Amino acid sequence: MDASSPSPEPIDVAKILHGLNHSQRDAVTSSAAILQILAPPGSGKTRTLTSRVAWMLANGMIPSNIIVATFTNKASKEMKERISKMIGGGLENRLIIGTFHSIATRYLRKYGHLIDIPREFGIADTSDSSTIITRIIKRNKYPTTDGNDAGNIRSRISTLKAKRMTVDEYILSQKKNNHDDEFGKIYKEYEKELKSSNLLDFDDLLLRCLDLLRQHPLCVSNIESVLIDEFQDTNLVQFDLMCLFAYKRNKITIVGDPDQSIYGFRAAEIGNLKTMKEVYPDTIVINLEENYRSSAAILHCSLEVIEQDKARPQKGITPTHEIGISPVLRKLPSPDAEARWIIQEILRLRALTGNIFKFSDVAILIRSGGLARDIEPQMNNFRIPYRLIAGTKFFERAEIKVVLDYLRVVVNPNNSEALAKVINVPPRRLGSKSIEGLVAEAYKRGMTVWTLIRKGVRGDLTFQTPITKPGERSLSQFIKIILDTQNLLKSVKCAEQGNVAPIIESLLEKINYKNHVESHQKPGEDRWPHVEELIVQATEFCNNLAAGIDEADLPDTDAEGNPSDESKTSVALGKFLANAALATAKDGPEVDEEDGEGVLTISTIHNAKGLEWPIVFVPGCYTGSIPHSRSDDTDEERRLLYVAMTRAQTLLYLSYPCELRDRKSGDKQESNLCDFLAEGQLAPLMTSKGPVITPQTILSFSKIMARDCPSAEKVKETLEAAQLHWQDDWVESDDPPGTVSRTMPMNGYNVYQPRGGIQGFRSIGQAVQVAPSSKSIVNAVYSRTDQFSVNRTTVSSGFSTTTTTMQGFTSANSHRSMLAGSQLECEADIRRQVLKRKSDGISAGDSNESQPQNQSKNSKPKTAKNAKTKPENTLMNFFSRQTDTLPPPTARPLVATSGNSSTNASRKPEKDENLIYLSSSPERPPPRPEIVAQNRELQERMRRNPPIKGFPPLSSISSSRGSSSYAAPTTISRMAATVGTVSSSGTAAAASSSSAPRKTLGMRRAMSGWSDRQAARK
Repeated sequence: MDASSPSPEPIDVAKILHGLNHSQRDAVTSSAAILQILAPPGSGKTRTLTSRVAWMLANGMIPSNIIVATFTNKASKEMKERISKMIGGGLENRLIIGTFHSIATRYLRKYGHLIDIPREFGIADTSDSSTIITRIIKRNKYPTTDGNDAGNIRSRISTLKAKRMTVDEYILSQKKNNHDDEFGKIYKEYEKELKSSNLLDFDDLLLRCLDLLRQHPLCVSNIESVLIDEFQDTNLVQFDLMCLFAYKRNKITIVGDPDQSIYGFRAAEIGNLKTMKEVYPDTIVINLEENYRSSAAILHCSLEVIEQDKARPQKGITPTHEIGISPVLRKLPSPDAEARWIIQEILRLRALTGNIFKFSDVAILIRSGGLARDIEPQMNNFRIPYRLIAGTKFFERAEIKVVLDYLRVVVNPNNSEALAKVINVPPRRLGSKSIEGLVAEAYKRGMTVWTLIRKGVRGDLTFQTPITKPGERSLSQFIKIILDTQNLLKSVKCAEQGNVAPIIESLLEKINYKNHVESHQKPGEDRWPHVEELIVQATEFCNNLAAGIDEADLPDTDAEGNPSDESKTSVALGKFLANAALATAKDGPEVDEEDGEGVLTISTIHNAKGLEWPIVFVPGCYTGSIPHSRSDDTDEERRLLYVAMTRAQTLLYLSYPCELRDRKSGDKQESNLCDFLAEGQLAPLMTSKGPVITPQTILSFSKIMARDCPSAEKVKETLEAAQLHWQDDWVESDDPPGTVSRTMPMNGYNVYQPRGGIQGFRSIGQAVQVAPSSKSIVNAVYSRTDQFSVNRTTVSSGFSTTTTTMQGFTSANSHRSMLAGSQLECEADIRRQVLKRKSDGISAGDSNESQPQNQSKNSKPKTAKNAKTKPENTLMNFFSRQTDTLPPPTARPLVATSGNSSTNASRKPEKDENLIYLSSSPERPPPRPEIVAQNRELQERMRRNPPIKGFPPLSSISSSRGSSSYAAPTTISRMAATVGTVSSSGTAAAASSSSAPRKTLGMRRAMSGWSDRQAARK
């Protein structure tokens, strides 16, 4: 530091450590030289790593002596912004921070001449590599079958390079095995063409930097500490680079999670975590165990998936949010029905929650891009704004690529790949065959395309490729444009400005590019603004470069740097082109943030890593998609599903179609639920349908997302505006509305009718499926257990919460709520029976005919075809054990009450009214003929009349104290059709009971306590 410069302000250490939990604080302040921080999803790993960098700076480390390697440019930018907020002073701009590829590029720019790499080398992106390989295959007439297409060959080459195998080593290994395959020849020609064009592909950047540091370790002699993000995604070359970066002082900090290693197809080595401990035996490991993202229910289900891998290291995770809503596992008839259900559920959730969720709060995560084909049309049909993150990146747009390729030719005319792409843009009377001929001729003559056309235009040689006279004149004009732009770049006017925008504007004007873009765009497209945006980005990059914010020069070391006489503008242009090329390496496409309700996100799971949303849908959870049919690593596929599930904060939906259709042949085939979700341990943790929305669930959402809870008026307003056909999660393939088929959640959900809440809001089915109140989960402790217990407010199969009620007992209030739910279940079953008989053509008048007198007493009731096997250890099984001995309900038709507790309390039993007491009571006589007639009349009325919208809330019935009896409504509200607390056992019971004779629709029960019971006995 210069002596005249002002001393930096002291760094506030307390600000760095503020808000960190115990484990995070230990990781940030650790004095360990070699430190592994294992951080599961949502545990604050980025904050921890950022805080450790700030801690090092606060303790006197020089910023330019710290390397921070990330895997995306976005992550690097976010870390710099966080460090700036923590410590300020611009120290973050002097860090050597970026992706492995960008850091390697900076070292090769400065020290590459030591291993014969010229400073002006270019970077071959994925498109360049594929083009070269395609040309090699055509030139040698290699077959493209059996995986010999350009894409697969490029991937194979990249994998070999990531495993540090050169082309000569590969060919030697093949000769030892008596193999002489075409791939080896393609690999060798590919390397030759890269060298002739002075290009390095993405893997070469790392390999050549590795060569540099091995031969000249003094290049990194100043480095004091190395920090690596997402370490589980590193390959062997990146591991070696980390070791060489830190060779001087051996201070390394890595952050990673083996459960999130999902880039095996990019040669990522999950074993690097273990190798690191072997290379550095003094490694200290700190586990971050608190999750700040997802609800406890989502975490529990996700852990059940990842823990199927018995080889993974066991580590704990503690939820910091309340239990929340069970994840949903939905089975749909087809992919099209699955897409329609997703849209329906999104609209339902928004309507029933007062739009607490924006569209930007929802993500649909898919295993592969093809799964979006059925979803996108439905988005358009319902006019839901969305963005596809599997789409085109900014620097890969056709109109942008042309400008960048022109600039690459200006910087390095020997870049034959870039030159071949722009030599006829705009059209210059050169056909594709002429261009291919020029490239092939240059290869035969052993020169670059630029050298060939310059000599041919000057007359120094005769083209072997047929070129017309107008074509030669066009080539001459093209050469002049490139030379003029080079002269402008070197001119005194532009050389020291350090701004490449005037160079770009002059070039575009020379080729009349705006007219070309506008004349070649499709109707409705507007592509020229993208070109203008490129100029703006170039200007901002140059300004940041001049201010030392981006791409700060590496510090001088004992190694000899590359002497350069390039102008500031030339250096800025080279760095801008490198930045643009590296932006396509691993970053996802850039998307603009939307205002208002935002846009829904459709993304591949790989691109969603590191992101989070309140609501996540994961469609296509069937074998062949997850795990993918082309994947050989089942464990990595399981980790991929785990990553998708842990993106969700409040609601997680998993779905799969039971039938698939081949898009080519049209043949149908059945699909199977993926094995990861078919495990028996997961069944009680998930529900078969979307959640019932109540005031308590909305309050739970607002707490987890830290948002204001919408008012009852807001909920009513959005509900009326939505005009939903059904307020419950229902699709055409489900049982008719009004049947009970909801699976009971089993991981700590409360099943009781709350007292109070948001007044005036009526929930679906008037039943609740909510997490316990905030008071009951403040001190919740996460425990891995499958023990079933019934407590005061909790039924748990994987969570234990603090409670004071003895196990096995339930309160009177809870029991009354259970009975009320049982009544609704009974009515729902009758409703389904009526609808079924109607569909079978049976009149309502025949619905209550008595059974034949000669029916065998020993005959067993038939079981419905769709009846499911009762799962063990469920809430409804527990309740059924207590209620199976209750006498059957009375046959008296019931009248809907107004919910006025005072009226109900003052009403006295009628003279002939039969009561069912909670204590034992004698059996009642069979129903009288007039009761049978009443039932017939009531069923006929139910068949004719639609459900009543103004169904009184159950809370006004079941929780009203002093009422002498419970009177259920005479019609079934469709809101009551799927009671949120009914298990699959309830489904089986309802299905089987539908085939047995029924005496009544409703019942009256005295449920007001011991005083009323004693009075009734008198």
